[in-house]
Amino acid sequence: MRRVLQRMLERWGYEVETVADGTAAIARYVEVMHTPRAFDLLIMDLTIPGGMGGRQAISEILKLDPSARAIVASGYSDDPTMAHYQEAGFLAALPKPFEQAELAEAVGAVMRTGRARR
Repeated sequence: MRRVLQRMLERWGYEVETVADGTAAIARYVEVMHTPRAFDLLIMDLTIPGGMGGRQAISEILKLDPSARAIVASGYSDDPTMAHYQEAGFLAALPKPFEQAELAEAVGAVMRTGRARR
């Protein structure tokens, strides 16, 4: 799924980096957050078997950078985070499976929000 999403976003002109889980996402975010390569948007899976999921990762990232913008994606549409994604710190939620148009709309909407979150 990660590679398919990467290819799709790259076709739309975005520069994309992928990592395996939330721990790696936090580490990479910290590495680039004060550089010209700082991330404009994160797309995080809510749950990662055997690893840190998006809910915990975005909480940690927002402590470091309250202006971070993130979308949560999950196949667990009944998870409370999907219904109340903004309370968890996400700016949009994508229930899996999702269509390209849904991804494009979510990415576009979040990218238009600007950097100020709160």
